[in-house]
Amino acid sequence: MSELQNIASLLSFPSVSEYSRSVALYLISLALETDHSLMAKVESSSEVPVESIISSIEKLYNKHQLVLFDFDVICRIANYEPQDYYASLMLKNGLDYTSVNLWFKRAVLQTAYQPIAFAQLSIPESHHEP
Repeated sequence: MSELQNIASLLSFPSVSEYSRSVALYLISLALETDHSLMAKVESSSEVPVESIISSIEKLYNKHQLVLFDFDVICRIANYEPQDYYASLMLKNGLDYTSVNLWFKRAVLQTAYQPIAFAQLSIPESHHEP
């Protein structure tokens, strides 16, 4: 049964980029639900506070790293889909724990920018006027 679960997880996250994007979306949601200073910035600003969101995501990643970062699974995903950008970087730099951990964290933080950019695009034009 555990082998079936491993296959399912590989099929659910066919690349390191997809897996990191899922983690980034989870962290964005968690940040917007639990970081009260971030919530205040979002509510009081007419623009999306990108750097504040990324900073909050990074803090949450560091706090929950033991749950979010599974070295064995990420290495298997990287080997399963080696042409993925982040997987290729991990494979090129060697699949040692420190390197994989560093590149996965970078992947999570960098892929977090895409949904934040979509949020910026969805702000009505009336909010941009002084």
